[in-house]
Order: sequence, then C-alpha cells, then structure tokens
Amino acid sequence: MKLKNALLLLLTATIWGVAFVAQRVGMDHVGPFTFNAVRSMIGGLVLLPVIVILDREKAGSRTAATAARGAGLAGKAVMSRGREDTAGKAETSEGANLAGKAETSEGADLAGKAETSEGADLAGKAETAESADPTGKTGAVRDAYRRKDLILGGISCGILLCAASNFQQFGVKYSTVGKAGFITACYIILVPILGLFLKKKCSPTIWLAVVMATAGLYLLCMEGDRFSISKGDLLLFVCAVLFSFHILVIDHFTLLADGVKMSCIQFFVCGLLSAVAMLLFEEPRWQDILSGWMPILYAGVMSCGVAYTLQIVGQKGMDPTISSLILSLESSISVLAGWAILGQRMNGYQLAGCGAMAAAIVLAQLPATTSCRIPKKRSY
Repeated sequence: MKLKNALLLLLTATIWGVAFVAQRVGMDHVGPFTFNAVRSMIGGLVLLPVIVILDREKAGSRTAATAARGAGLAGKAVMSRGREDTAGKAETSEGANLAGKAETSEGADLAGKAETSEGADLAGKAETAESADPTGKTGAVRDAYRRKDLILGGISCGILLCAASNFQQFGVKYSTVGKAGFITACYIILVPILGLFLKKKCSPTIWLAVVMATAGLYLLCMEGDRFSISKGDLLLFVCAVLFSFHILVIDHFTLLADGVKMSCIQFFVCGLLSAVAMLLFEEPRWQDILSGWMPILYAGVMSCGVAYTLQIVGQKGMDPTISSLILSLESSISVLAGWAILGQRMNGYQLAGCGAMAAAIVLAQLPATTSCRIPKKRSY
C-alpha cells in the first residue's frame, strides 16, 4: 500500500464526513434547494481547472506516443530499404516486413497495391486504419459518439444527483449528522442488490452484509428504548436508494465518457435544477447566502472539487478494495464530526447500530464480493 495515496484517500473521507456538518449548519442560513443550487454551481466551477490540467496531461501523453510511433515506423522503413538493397527478389519476398511478392513485382518499395493507391508509404491497410488521423472521418464519428455519451451521461447523473442530494439535505435538517452519514452509506450495500436486475450475481457475503445493515438501521432508529423512524430517517433512506441508482448510471457512462468532465456537467445540471426548485419553493436572499458562506463554500469547494480531485489522485496505483475501505470511513468520521463540532450525541443502541453498519459496509467491499460489487464512486 502506498502511504501517500492512503493518506490522500483518508483526507478525502474526512472532507466528505465533515461535509455533513456543513450541510446541517447551512440550514441555519438558507433553504435546502438554495444550499444545493449554490454548492453545486461552485463544485462545477472548481472542476473546470481540473479538467484543463488533465486535458493538457493527456495531450502531452498523446504527443509522446505519436512521436514514438513515428520513430518506430521510420525505423521499419530504413530497415526495409536496407534489406531491399542487399537482397534479391526471393529474399525480398521472404524477409521484407512491409511488402509481399505482389508489392515487389509492381515496384512498391514499402507497401502493396492497396497501400500505394491510397498513398500509404509505411503501413498496410491495418496500419493505415490504426494510425488514421484522429481528425478524419473515423475519428470525427468516434468523437461525436463520445460527446453524445458525455452529455447524456452528465445530464442523467445530474438529474439523479439533484434528487438524491436534495433528499439528503432535507433529511439532514430533521436528523443528526451521524445518522445521516451512516444511512446515506447504505448505497454501498444497495448497489449490489440493484445489480441483480442487471443480471449481476451476489455472493452470500453480500446477503450477510444486508442483514447486518438492516440490524444496524434498526438500532440507529432507537430513541431510548423505543423504535422510532423520524421523517429525516425516511428522507435519508430515499437518498441512499437514489444514490444507488446514481452510481449504477455513473458505472455505465464512465466506460463511454471522461469521468471528470461528466461529473462537472452533472454538478451544473444539479445546480440548475435545484435553482428552479429554489425559485419555486423558497425565497432566496443574497444576505442569507452570504451569511452562510462558510458551510456553502466548504460543501462546494472542499466536498465537490477538492475531495473529488484527491480521490482521483489517491486511487492511482491503489488496490480498489483498499481504496473503497478507506473511503467508507466517511460515515464514521461524520459521527465524530457531529459530536466534536455540533455536540450531537448518540445513545448506546445507536452507537451499536453504527458499528453494525460499519461492519456491513466493510464486508460488502471485501475481495470475495467483487463479482457483484460495483466500485464506489462519489460526487459529493
């Protein structure tokens, strides 16, 4: 395990855990829709420079790869010419790398009839297709499909993120920070279950994790010696279900489009949709937004932009299972943050519920369950 990467992922989990406190404090200044509208727009803006930096790195890598490929093809051409100058027809037909008998008989030095007619000097049909200019027809069509997938994925994820984050915001308002962190984390267990509808099999370990999580939820809802489900608990559980669908959609589109760009689009979509709800159901005022600048900025800059970037950097070269386990500490950190910053306390039953759910989250991410577990991807 790389210590630096592990520490970056731990910092990511800490930022996300403390973000629940920011969400709760933000409710003292603005409404839920206003909070999410502003934080999402800030999150999208913060990711723009990240996209620029990553695009420059990718462009540099492509340039280096193209130069290396060109040098390799040039080397092939020189070697081929040398062989043709020192060998006869028979030797050429057996030893030339880029031309056959038909090519030699027609006087092509490095290519066959098809290559010559098309003007290719160093490659056959397969090479020509592979090294085709990315600005050509094939590249243009491929880029068009990628752009379509990027936009469609960003909008789809943005709609689900808007629904999930606003349910979470209302839930945090009527519940404690610790309960919000653990109930939201149920998506880690719900994702494999929903994957059954996509014909993904679940091992017995997952079903054990489901039983443990259910028991943990029951204990979390204990008030004194009485079982009680509050409005906030229900809203948070709906949030967890929506985040499960959100992750399934992300899992599909990240294979087709750039994940960071898609995340940026989803933040802007989420912000716009939340802004519409804000204007319809709330009465936003600039002085209220400015008075709550600290929790709003933390949620927008730190939770959306900084933590997401740290996750990308931290996961490079790390075992996915270890990465997921470190990131799942987010829910435990939310309990500590709620206690340390807001003075929120849990009774013995609720602490036992947190322990059961933490164990279930870890169990759901062990290597034995990788056949049905979808990697954890967070946007908030």
